[in-house]
Amino acid sequence: MDRISIWKNIVIAVLIVYPFGMQWLADLDQARGLLWFYLHQLYYVPVAWIGPPLVVPDSEVGFWVQPSGRMLAAVLYLALVMLGKLSWNLRKRKIS
Repeated sequence: MDRISIWKNIVIAVLIVYPFGMQWLADLDQARGLLWFYLHQLYYVPVAWIGPPLVVPDSEVGFWVQPSGRMLAAVLYLALVMLGKLSWNLRKRKIS
């Protein structure tokens, strides 16, 4: 494995595990639970603007993420990583 694919796999793993980690920290650390909750919400902001099928607006916390919103966010972030890998390969070919 080359160095770029190792980093790509690490980034993909972090993007998949991040929301679970923030939710776990919010439950574990009650003193800073709001901080962890908002970091968890920050992960879903790119899909939050779509609205009710993916997230449910709430005046108290901003929005609640539905399972379909979680899936779309994961697919969106995975697509961004793959697009970055594709552009990296194209740039590498132009240089060589």
